[in-house]
Amino acid sequence: MSGDIILENENLRVSFDGAGRIKSLIDKRRGIDFFEQKSRFMGRFKAGVRVRDELKYRDYCEIWEKPRIVNLEKSGDGVIFKKTFMGADFDIEEEFTLKKDHLYWQIRLYKTRGEDRTVQIRYMLPFLEFWNLWAPCDGTPILLDGMKSFRFNYPFGSRMNQDNRIAIPMVTIYNSRLDSGLSLIEPFELPKPGVSFLYESSETDMHYGIRPTVYYEEPRRMPYLQVANLNLRLAEDGRAWIALMLVPHDGDWRPGLGWLYNRYREYFDPGLREAWDHVGIWMSGFQPTKETEDVIKKISKYGRILWEIHGFFPFYGLFVPDEEPWESRAHTPGVTVTYDTIRKMVRMLHKYGAHAYLYWEIREGLKDWVLENFSDSLVKTEKGELVPAYWGDRPSEEGGTYLLNPDLRYSWGKHCLEQAKKELEMYPEIDGIFVDGYREMEYDFGHDDNITMVHNKPAYYWNFAYFPVMEKISELCHSQKKGLFANKPVTVESQKYLDILMIEASDPPYLVNIAYMGLNKPLSWISWFRQDQYDLSKKEGCLEYLRDLEDRLKLCMKWGAFPQFPILQRYILSAQRQVKVWEGGLDLEDRLYSAYMRLIEMLRGRRWVFQKRPVKFSYGLDGNIFESPNGEILVPVTSGSSFFEEEGVSGLYVQISIPGITEGTSAEIYLLDKEEPIKLTIEDTVDPWMGIIKLPKIKGAAMIKIPNR
Repeated sequence: MSGDIILENENLRVSFDGAGRIKSLIDKRRGIDFFEQKSRFMGRFKAGVRVRDELKYRDYCEIWEKPRIVNLEKSGDGVIFKKTFMGADFDIEEEFTLKKDHLYWQIRLYKTRGEDRTVQIRYMLPFLEFWNLWAPCDGTPILLDGMKSFRFNYPFGSRMNQDNRIAIPMVTIYNSRLDSGLSLIEPFELPKPGVSFLYESSETDMHYGIRPTVYYEEPRRMPYLQVANLNLRLAEDGRAWIALMLVPHDGDWRPGLGWLYNRYREYFDPGLREAWDHVGIWMSGFQPTKETEDVIKKISKYGRILWEIHGFFPFYGLFVPDEEPWESRAHTPGVTVTYDTIRKMVRMLHKYGAHAYLYWEIREGLKDWVLENFSDSLVKTEKGELVPAYWGDRPSEEGGTYLLNPDLRYSWGKHCLEQAKKELEMYPEIDGIFVDGYREMEYDFGHDDNITMVHNKPAYYWNFAYFPVMEKISELCHSQKKGLFANKPVTVESQKYLDILMIEASDPPYLVNIAYMGLNKPLSWISWFRQDQYDLSKKEGCLEYLRDLEDRLKLCMKWGAFPQFPILQRYILSAQRQVKVWEGGLDLEDRLYSAYMRLIEMLRGRRWVFQKRPVKFSYGLDGNIFESPNGEILVPVTSGSSFFEEEGVSGLYVQISIPGITEGTSAEIYLLDKEEPIKLTIEDTVDPWMGIIKLPKIKGAAMIKIPNR
């Protein structure tokens, strides 16, 4: 077909060339064409498709080879057509739909001959030189300079470097000076075994001198931002199907994240309204002893407690045995447990206002037991081996486990669902169910999900198995006003049915990932300290621990999370831990926790602010901005100083840009070392649309509160 095809509405204008490639995407409100480079040394981009056939080890890319186009035509607000590459064993169907505020681009592959195979499908998109790129993880935004390769991988794992792993399948490119941004988002509805947002500098010959002399006008020499969908199955009985949403917005990453939130609110708000009342300082255990009660009373003074009832079950996979009493092989051999043990524990917690979540999981079971009873559900490697789970290095006698697939089509999934139902029936007073091990994303070669293929072999992407079973458990829990609290989810789709998200990891990037993944859901950060990491019997060891603890409490403030228990208080009260602590350590920890928890409690029910550039911190400060349930603006502010320093930091400021906040607006600041807030007034600033708040001396952290506008 000759000539361009145009799709246009009041907000967007998209044009396609005769080969079906996007040649222009114009944000009409801002007058920006995302396919036009301002540099005269760079040609005009055209977006296209790249397919890697992993059976033939060959790439097909319409950027540098011309496919045959069939039936390219406009239909209403969309364009649909087919294309075929010479020598390819598949046809490609592309469909573009222009929505009110975004372009929806679908690619479907159909096998035409040959064996089933693994394919990788990539979107080839404009690389907007010297714009910023933000991804929902730590360490961004970065500058798109064309020199450095990058790759942001979805999903993100629990035992791998988190720096380049993202919690949501999206990135945003933006230019603050032009006040323009474009978010690239893979829709949650389509299952995806893996996605990478990447740029490969080795695929171009970009050269930067002080004075440019090289032109990059040929499409194959130009840099491209690529969105790669990995490990997709191309088979006789199905299609490989992906989609991407291109969303223009204001020039910052927050509006892109806000657009996503508004489209998928059910993923980012807790399904249980009371979840924000349940979250608090995390603790765990199951024995309703005098020692446990002393611990609960002690920790309750810092705020509400969120208690995980753990270690009570006979072994992993069996949480409600048919007969009592029993012992726990893995956790407390020799300790007798009954149903009433758990009921008494729940009542003890409720006596002190704590909330009780009962342990349950679906990933693993006792080795000998599952071999005998659930052989159809065992996860297998590419070579057919069984997969040891978290307790996999132990024999069955000590609680050793294998990994299983909880798809409800198999016996293990049905068993797990029944165990959850029994927990709710046997212990009706619990506040919810705690789901451990929510991080699984292995490829299971013992089963087939009809979507995933790795090394040209069918497989089951384990993370998909969460969806049906957790949907049913969510319905059961929420119908009884009970919540779901889970540890380390790795995909935004799988955490849809959760109400409270746990981050059991010491590394801060994991907290950042899950903060973006959950947005307005309560967070519980379990940032373990190793007992042998500090010599707590000495002053220097205690002070080192307290410095690390304060750093983590600051991160809890920035990301709106609740911390775990103060370990010195717990160690001193626990007969199981014979830990000698420097005599001054307890008092300092008590003061530190009391001060920070007073500010963290202000973030209960907090919600993200998605307006562009709503807050700016002066050098030496960090923080975030949230909205409280009653419409107040909350700005947690952290500094490099410590609560224990006399001098603190002073002469610093925060700038706010929120509708309704102008010069003269009153505000309050809550400091760690003062019980009462200090009244402040927002002043005008030379920065357009921003009001400045000059801060008093800060020791460690503070919370700014601006009343409901």
